[in-house]
Amino acid sequence: MTGRPASGQTGALMSCAGAAARACVLACALAWPAWAAASGDHGGGLRIRLAAHLHTTVSGGTQSPDAVAALAKSAGLDAVLITDSALRRWEYGLWPLRGLLKRVVEEPSVLRLGAAKYLAKIDAADRAHPDLLILPGMEAAPSYYWRRSPLERDGALVLGWHRHLLVFGIDDARSLRRLPLRETDPYHEDRDAAPFQRLIDAVSGAGGLVFWAHPAAANRGRAGGVRYATEPYPHLLELTDGYHGFGVADLAALSLTSPGGAWDRVLTEYCRGGRRSPAWILGELDWHGPHERAIDAVVTDVLSGERSRRGLLEGIRLGRMWVTLNRTGGTALRLEAFSLSDAGSSAVAVTGGTLTGATGIRVRIAGVASDGDTALTVIRDGEPWSTLRPEPGSFVQEWIDPSPPASGYYRVAADGPGGVVLTNPIFVGKAPE
Repeated sequence: MTGRPASGQTGALMSCAGAAARACVLACALAWPAWAAASGDHGGGLRIRLAAHLHTTVSGGTQSPDAVAALAKSAGLDAVLITDSALRRWEYGLWPLRGLLKRVVEEPSVLRLGAAKYLAKIDAADRAHPDLLILPGMEAAPSYYWRRSPLERDGALVLGWHRHLLVFGIDDARSLRRLPLRETDPYHEDRDAAPFQRLIDAVSGAGGLVFWAHPAAANRGRAGGVRYATEPYPHLLELTDGYHGFGVADLAALSLTSPGGAWDRVLTEYCRGGRRSPAWILGELDWHGPHERAIDAVVTDVLSGERSRRGLLEGIRLGRMWVTLNRTGGTALRLEAFSLSDAGSSAVAVTGGTLTGATGIRVRIAGVASDGDTALTVIRDGEPWSTLRPEPGSFVQEWIDPSPPASGYYRVAADGPGGVVLTNPIFVGKAPE
């Protein structure tokens, strides 16, 4: 198997082919924990296949938590992240008697059920399925505003309601209830990111994880006689800080991850010391039932040191993961490993990690492609650095970069008829404090 580096790349390109490639993939997988230990990066070699952002009957889904677990196991998943809507309540009062002349529309949600009951429901499903990890979470919408009165004949229009954040990693009902889930004035448009930043800071302060949900997607519809509309909001990724990442829900919304797009701008700002933390990518379904799509249509592979809720959450927190968006289902395109190593030593970093002090870098990718039309691209500091098309079957590809950036990152994007794979970055140089 051969591949040609992108124009402008210097250094050597090495590859394995045929039966040797399959042997290389196996050796790579077996050696991974040792590589991590050698570099002080304990991401671990245990892979957990996760489906994230699932709704149940608690907030408009068609499946109970127990039924979701059964579907996930039948699809070969190892874990699910259930994120029912935190609060689905809209109200509008007419000035100057807004407390008296008011219309309220409310639908099922976590807080309507009760945070303690919700957590107990998820925990019961987790205990009933010991071979599957079930994480409880919520989908929060801290800000919305009205364009028209709900008392008008053709109904109200609610704007911005689907600017959502996924909140998880908090298993205490009192802490969930204390979050600023609704700190907005619905009578005036929010022109900044303050309500979202307050929630992000509160979740992080409580030890939880918070990811922007479907920021590249528009949403329009009607609920309870109220019309709603939300435009894509990728700009909020750059206006907020301290969140852990963002979700990618479908192949039509990959503009965020295109080289030089909003994700790369956020990562570059982090490398320059302008952000508290990097932004990780998380695969999400925004799933309400199997009538929409298969529960394994979008899968996040998470590297974990142990098979537990704690290990899974830590792998997500550290960005030890990559996302597969399937076009045809199954394993038409699969990534097995992505790492950077020091060409002159034994130091190695895996996805989400940092490789320091390297004067020459070896980029290593292993995977399986079902056809010969898969484009494998290494992106360095927001720019395509090398692109090639591996032959069908198992592949291992290595590049040598003799002149790595003093402080930057590498990530991988694979695109083929079977689907798309996106990795989180591996940083090089001195990590910002």
